[in-house]
Amino acid sequence: MFYQKKSLITVIVFCILYFANLAYSQPLFRPSFESAEHVRAGNKVILNLANNQPPKAQYQLHLPNGLVLTYGEILSLGDFYGAAMGPISLGESHDVRRLRFIAAFDSLARKAESFREVVQLMDIMNQEQLALDQGMEKGEKPEAIYARISDDLNRQYNCATGGGCTQFWYLQPGRYLKLAFQNIDHFNDNAWIAYQVGHEIAIELAIFAKETNDITKLEMAYAINAFASHFLSDRFASGHIRTPRAELDSEYPSQLTGILLSKYMHDEENHYGLYVHNAKDDQWIDYGDKNYYSTYAKETQKHMDDVLQESADQVYQAYLQGEAPKEDRVVQSIPFVDDSVSQNMTPLFKWDDKNKKMLRRKDMTNIYNKEMTADWWGWSTLLLLVEQRGISSPMQGLLALSTQGKEALQSGMIRDQHIAEYIKTHSR
Repeated sequence: MFYQKKSLITVIVFCILYFANLAYSQPLFRPSFESAEHVRAGNKVILNLANNQPPKAQYQLHLPNGLVLTYGEILSLGDFYGAAMGPISLGESHDVRRLRFIAAFDSLARKAESFREVVQLMDIMNQEQLALDQGMEKGEKPEAIYARISDDLNRQYNCATGGGCTQFWYLQPGRYLKLAFQNIDHFNDNAWIAYQVGHEIAIELAIFAKETNDITKLEMAYAINAFASHFLSDRFASGHIRTPRAELDSEYPSQLTGILLSKYMHDEENHYGLYVHNAKDDQWIDYGDKNYYSTYAKETQKHMDDVLQESADQVYQAYLQGEAPKEDRVVQSIPFVDDSVSQNMTPLFKWDDKNKKMLRRKDMTNIYNKEMTADWWGWSTLLLLVEQRGISSPMQGLLALSTQGKEALQSGMIRDQHIAEYIKTHSR
């Protein structure tokens, strides 16, 4: 990544924008590593504050609205806060993308009501981590623990962000569940763009901290970088490396079809993993959410931990030198699918950029079937996937609340009787 050193005027303008009252809270959902996994990974990052304190992990970072959070806690909250103007990566210019990132971060760091909400979210994440620790002590596999606790965790996260809290919480979406419609920033190139924008802002503030000899600005630069690093960590989840989330959304702009199709591919590739490589010629099998603690995902964990540390180190390097690092070693670590490895599954969906068409794996039941087809329909494919793999009650709830609710019921996608009754009652 190449940075140009900003003039003092430019940085002052940034600070004015940063502390301005901007739009808050754009719906997203937690699409990659689970919250406790994000916290644990981020809390390994060692920070230097250059104020006669030794470098250490889990520094308490102070935000303008009074929140005091660790690097990992801020990193985990990238799933719960966003900009009202839309996904960061889809901004029509670099300046717009910067404004969207600042607005997303401010919705966490400056909004007064976020203080109480974050306290609740942290309590839920602590419960999540406790359940993991206790289960693993008894020899239970992390993925089995998540299978047992995820439904209630989702209910609690939805409740904490303004949604339903009861058994049928998914029929009253809070911000947590609504974020499903705008989670493009958490996938492939879009995740990298969102990270780069935030990292650039953090670098600029670190340089300004050096120019003004203000250590509190370095602390804020770390907080901004932690928020940006949420998208960086998402880029290491196997289900996010090549799922064409933005393109599927473009194919079905006014429907849930694209979102649900993305989810099926996301879940498939998180489960089976992908053979990947990076620019440093490292090769490993990459896994996704609910697998961070699994023994077979140790290489994924190591590569992600290393890149999170490198990103934070670049912020400190900018502070020490008063200029941006001339070499970006983070980009050299980003995983890409190794197409030369025959053991890699065929993607469920693939965007053909040359012909501007979305391709689908012809045999969706065979992950190694190499045939791709452009002759397919979104809704009929969704019906087949629901039949083959099932559909969760929250996803049924989203369908029920959409314009496709009645059609989903008639086609057999709605299997939950309570949700079926909801559709019948509210479609009159």
